[in-house]
Amino acid sequence: MQIQKSFKQLASVAIFTIGTGAGLAAAFADDQAANTTQTINAPEASKATAADSAARSAIIERLSALQSLRGQFTQTLQAKDGKQLQETTGDFTFKRPGLYHWESSEPFPQIVVGNGETVWVYDPDLEQVTITKQDAMPYNPANLLSGGIADLAARYHIEQSTDKEQERFTLTPLDTANAPFVQLGMHFAGDVLQVATLTDRLGQVTRITLQKTTANTAVDDSLFSFDPPQGTDILMND
Repeated sequence: MQIQKSFKQLASVAIFTIGTGAGLAAAFADDQAANTTQTINAPEASKATAADSAARSAIIERLSALQSLRGQFTQTLQAKDGKQLQETTGDFTFKRPGLYHWESSEPFPQIVVGNGETVWVYDPDLEQVTITKQDAMPYNPANLLSGGIADLAARYHIEQSTDKEQERFTLTPLDTANAPFVQLGMHFAGDVLQVATLTDRLGQVTRITLQKTTANTAVDDSLFSFDPPQGTDILMND
């Protein structure tokens, strides 16, 4: 049960790690929607392709502008019926390419660190750390903030909507068999990422509200390494 808790925490926490930025627009020049096997008429296909392309370009522009991001977060987990199951708070830092540090406070203390190659998930209550290769987590939403948006169109169908206060992006995994969630939402106010949501297969929604954020400031890379305390159990997630 303790190991299940660790991986459940990882699934919800690891949702927000950003991606590398240079040359991203060129990576999306070819419309991935052209590969679909669904049959639709030409006007509908043209309209859908244009909408997909506009949404992709818009979210790439937002994400690639973030070379680093740090601040505080409040994370809630809601059941399908809307009942709140859990709330945690903490601090986070992302930096391209592929670097992140996510630290949750009580009542569920946990530290998640990624250095571009390795992810450490440390549970102080359990006195254990789980180590995973970062490239073994292709649907880790955290990669959208720290590195990994070059293949965005190959992994997600992207929709965009706007209102007077927010610009919203909805990302639906194309590989529904292997993705650990069914929908990812990202809400921006101007260039500022304010809220991210993750809906899992049970209909549960993880909502992360970012606060007191600072973008594109200098960040010491030493923050993105982790040395387990003496006596910590080490679990290799190969």
